[in-house]
Amino acid sequence: MVVLVLIVLNQATKFNRRDQGITDISLEVIPNDTTEIDFSLNEISVLPEEYFNLHLPDLEMINLGGNKLSVLADNWLSSLPSLERVYVYGNRLETIKNATFSGLFNVWRLWLNTNKIASVECGAFRDLQALSELQLFKNKLHTIHECIFDLESPPATLDMYLSENPWICSEELSWLFDERHNWITLKPWTGKYPQCSSPPDLVGCDLNILTTKQLQNTTTRSGQ
Repeated sequence: MVVLVLIVLNQATKFNRRDQGITDISLEVIPNDTTEIDFSLNEISVLPEEYFNLHLPDLEMINLGGNKLSVLADNWLSSLPSLERVYVYGNRLETIKNATFSGLFNVWRLWLNTNKIASVECGAFRDLQALSELQLFKNKLHTIHECIFDLESPPATLDMYLSENPWICSEELSWLFDERHNWITLKPWTGKYPQCSSPPDLVGCDLNILTTKQLQNTTTRSGQ
């Protein structure tokens, strides 16, 4: 007797609209079984409300890199239980609000590099407990606070890419290096670590080699 064993491999169902000059994605009908969406390198400036939250239970990846987005709505991806990777690099984002990435408990990769982000609100990444890679290089960040994460349930390990931002090196950044946050590793981008843009005596210094004491002393000097 010959027994035939049928093995069914789960293959990604990709919805690819990369580099097609799209300005209005509301005209695009995404199949319910889609696992990967690629809208990168288009001309998209607005996302219809709830567009990605409708009937996409298997969606694992979304790529909106290289568009013209300046705002992401609160909870815009919160109904996607399988989502793991989110790419919104190369847009015009200025602020990450505290509810922008709510509900993304399984996302482990988030790329927000090459935008115009100047502020990240407290709680912005509190739900991203599986996060292991966060790219924020090439933005306009002067400082960033520990309250962006849920410190009671932080990620196990997190690689942060913070290069090419105009960092003000002060005590406000010292949390990145204390024992309570030893799950964070600052990673270089193209060989460059994040550097200080001020105060004058630290301009050009790599942030990752400064000590907490140096940052505290900087704050003391600036307040004199």
